[in-house]
Amino acid sequence: MTRLKLLVIDDHVLARNMIKTALRFCRCGEPEIVGEAADAATAFEMARELTPDVITMDISLPDINGLDVTRELMKENPALQVVVVTMHGEREYRLAAMEAGAAHFIDKMHLIDELPSYLDQVADEMELCSADNI
Repeated sequence: MTRLKLLVIDDHVLARNMIKTALRFCRCGEPEIVGEAADAATAFEMARELTPDVITMDISLPDINGLDVTRELMKENPALQVVVVTMHGEREYRLAAMEAGAAHFIDKMHLIDELPSYLDQVADEMELCSADNI
């Protein structure tokens, strides 16, 4: 069975682990984590090398702002699904994420509820969700 390929970008190990925990609740099967990055330089390298379907992107990275990373990745691959996952839940951050090209925005406080349903939607659209894995 083909699974959704996910790249997780966050400089905090705890946040990356929270994302991995949330994946257990995907009704279309747990996505395959193809890589994890804690900084923008590694994120660019992994995104180009591993060709994920979806990237979860933190805004606050140590070297470059996650929105700038999103903007650059979307120039390279407009079909990429970037989900901004951040503690900055304010409206201005949501708008900035969408302007950068993010497909979705999730406040980390709502991660367990929102990330699995969004990934299920993407899997449905990519026809990766079947009766066998529900």
